Amino acid sequence: KRYSVLYSLPVWLVKKLIDQFGEERAVAIMQSLFVRNKASIRVTNLDKLADIKAATGAEQSILSPVGLVKTSGHFAGTDYFANGNITIQDESSQLVAPTLNIQGNEDILDACAAPGGKTTHMASYLKEGHITALDLYDHKLTLVMDNAKRLRVADKISTQKMDATTVHEHFAPDSFDKILVDAPCSGIGLLRRKPDIKYNKETADFTSLQEIQLEILGSVCQTLRKGGIITYSTCTIVSEENFQVVEAFLESHPEFEQVKLEHECKDILKDGCILITPELYGSDGFFISQFRKISE
Repeated sequence: KRYSVLYSLPVWLVKKLIDQFGEERAVAIMQSLFVRNKASIRVTNLDKLADIKAATGAEQSILSPVGLVKTSGHFAGTDYFANGNITIQDESSQLVAPTLNIQGNEDILDACAAPGGKTTHMASYLKEGHITALDLYDHKLTLVMDNAKRLRVADKISTQKMDATTVHEHFAPDSFDKILVDAPCSGIGLLRRKPDIKYNKETADFTSLQEIQLEILGSVCQTLRKGGIITYSTCTIVSEENFQVVEAFLESHPEFEQVKLEHECKDILKDGCILITPELYGSDGFFISQFRKISE
């Protein structure tokens, strides 16, 4: 209760953080939520990275080789943004697309695409390949395409309005080489930027969200080719939506194996997954994992 008052968090969330991370790290996480969020961008043209860094007074992201960060700043008001040389994307979110190891000619499904930060990042690796981007709402799909046009990758992306839990009903088996499920989640990793989240969630939410997350994975995995990979990511740090989902999916889908992810920053690696908590690098909290469809 003392921590709850001190850090302005509901008691259930304080308890969950302490149970999951231990008291010391939980307190560090809670304290970090009072530090203002950095402005963070992804540079789309690496030849211009040094120029953009100098012109904006930004620093290189420790987490992402294509990311620049600044304690504050209005990147969206610059010509670099208007010209599609940069896009606003948290540095933790920039780690998702590289895990798919895109070679350039794959058919890729982005099952929960809006607003398109990861979609356009994946598209930047494509030459002949294509991304099918799904979302539930028309206005969100418009956002994806607006982003894609500004970043000049719209020719690599097509959108469809669809519930990701029904993907297997609309696409044949072996439709995709790679799939991204950036799943709907509680957003606990975004508390620094969206403090209202803590008042809109209850512990019961995690169970119902886990069901949806597993339903989406269970649907999309039926459309993946043998040897193909699924990256599963969330902007939360709660194990019910992360490690427990990985475990439950692998248990119910023996035709899949976990792919262990790597990163130079070893403190964000856990059980073959990437788990970034907000106190480590001042970024959003984020989780990334990966599965491969066994080819034998």
